[in-house]
Amino acid sequence: MKQFFGMSQRGNLGEAVQGLQRPQFIMLLSNNAQFEDHVQELEKRFPGVPSIGCIGMSYQTAIVENGVAVIAFSDGVAAASNVLEEVSSMPVKYIRRMEQDMQTVGGASRDTVCIDFCTGNDACALTTIYTVLRPLGLSLVGGTGDAGMVSANGVVYKDAVAYALIKNNHGRVRAYKENIYHQMGDHRFIASGTDKAKYVIGALNGQPAKQVYQKILNVTESQITTQTFKNPFGKINGDDTCIISIKEVDGNSLACFRQVNDSDVLILLELGDYKAIVRDTIQTIRRDFPRISAVFSVNCLFRYKLFTQNGYMDEYLREMSVLGAHAGLVGYGEPASHFLQGMLLFCGMNMAFQAVNHVVLDGIFCAGGDSRFDMVGNLGAMWCFSVPVGFLAAFWLKLPVLAVYCIVNMDEIVKIPAVYLHYKKYIWLRNITRQEDAC
Repeated sequence: MKQFFGMSQRGNLGEAVQGLQRPQFIMLLSNNAQFEDHVQELEKRFPGVPSIGCIGMSYQTAIVENGVAVIAFSDGVAAASNVLEEVSSMPVKYIRRMEQDMQTVGGASRDTVCIDFCTGNDACALTTIYTVLRPLGLSLVGGTGDAGMVSANGVVYKDAVAYALIKNNHGRVRAYKENIYHQMGDHRFIASGTDKAKYVIGALNGQPAKQVYQKILNVTESQITTQTFKNPFGKINGDDTCIISIKEVDGNSLACFRQVNDSDVLILLELGDYKAIVRDTIQTIRRDFPRISAVFSVNCLFRYKLFTQNGYMDEYLREMSVLGAHAGLVGYGEPASHFLQGMLLFCGMNMAFQAVNHVVLDGIFCAGGDSRFDMVGNLGAMWCFSVPVGFLAAFWLKLPVLAVYCIVNMDEIVKIPAVYLHYKKYIWLRNITRQEDAC
């Protein structure tokens, strides 16, 4: 497996692909003004080669901020790329594409990885993607591009996630994750008054978000946007924490670089020794892979700003270069792994209540002659609770995906109190025998 990196600070795609021969997979990292033209030109130059692209900065030994870069894999690579559309509402509608691509690539956890570029609403996208990747143990690496556009196989999409499944036919593949922040104290917040379109947090635990942040860290309003490099928020997603950095102050609210929804659980983070963490990651990779063919990394925009502000970005690129062929993307966000675990945990809990209801409602009550309670209970729990409350949670309250999922699947749980009380009254025990007079 070989990795190619070509770039043009001027945005000249011909310059960026100079020397690229027989690629088996291509990633395009372009700028807002030229992205659509670059997508078309790349497809003309390399027709039929699986490719994905987004708008974002790239790097190898230097940062490409507003030009174009191409990262390509060749020599023993099997790849398939495609797109999941309607990512903000119904990405599962297109999940069959990924399932078919998995069959085409035929990879396993030791030699295959998935790379994705998302336009936003990554929580919806990740939930869908992990239904395919997790059973196979495949890792996911990627980020969110700018301007709400991605590309796959020469076509530009909006409200979508472009993905590629890449198999190394001659070796192993492994994904690593760094976290340069740790939780500060025991601060825990419930977000409210959010604006998903503007990435605004209005309140934390019912108090204005700006005042909460200032009070805890003892900073002035003008210091908030610099203090966030040391103390961003973290959004809890299963076992993972997604960094929520502050972009600007909006009245008493905080505008962030990443979307926060009402009822999201946030914590306050504190910057650790990021230089030591990077060195530890490099040592781990070198220990796991004595011979390294390629390294592709993703750094979020906030991390890039932190490294740049502290004069560490050039040093970071030099340190990563010791691994060999290293290149990467500066994205607007990184996927939050383990998002599906919350759903699976709730599903397991719900199955326990469902088992009780099936035995009592469908078994004991019906055997005792009371089938009417079963009918009323099922209709009431489903159509008087799960469906209407789930609808309000999704489209009126605009709760996170995980919260809506739990609400919609609570029909078995809400029946338990009524089922228990009805059982203890024994009014379900009826005489179902037929009386006949003796001749």
